Amino acid sequence: MLYASGNAWIEHLISGTWTLEELAEPAGGWQGALFVHGQEQPREVERRLLTVGREHKIPMLACYVETSDFGYTLALLQGEFVARYVVNAQGAEDFLEGRWAVEQSVALHGLDWQQAALWALASWSGVAPRPLTPAQLAMLLAGRHLFPEFPLFNELGVALGIEAPQPSPRA
Repeated sequence: MLYASGNAWIEHLISGTWTLEELAEPAGGWQGALFVHGQEQPREVERRLLTVGREHKIPMLACYVETSDFGYTLALLQGEFVARYVVNAQGAEDFLEGRWAVEQSVALHGLDWQQAALWALASWSGVAPRPLTPAQLAMLLAGRHLFPEFPLFNELGVALGIEAPQPSPRA
């Protein structure tokens, strides 16, 4: 899932191996979009996000999940990476993409990347309609999640006010 301010950026990602699978209901001036990006590796996806973020000068939040074992979120400002957080980092060790995500988090935030990433993500969240504290982000993202897509694709966007809450199913 990719969130960004406005929606002009979407057309710049629909090309080649990328297809738009779903648009979320706009919330707080932000648009969420679920893309399927074929066989591109995470670093190729990130390169594309950097290009779009720099071109449009917009804040962006990308959330990625690999087979429900791990996921990560990536925050950009003005086309630069400012925060990375890997959900279920212990599950990431079994995947090339997971090890890469953890390595990138360490490269950006240092050896204490988990704590530093929560602070960086909290700082980034100042551009969202509802900024979150590191403690609030830890409650959402830290620890072990049976399905990392729940905090990344459902709860984080709603908590930040960049995704409309899903209606409750009727009993």
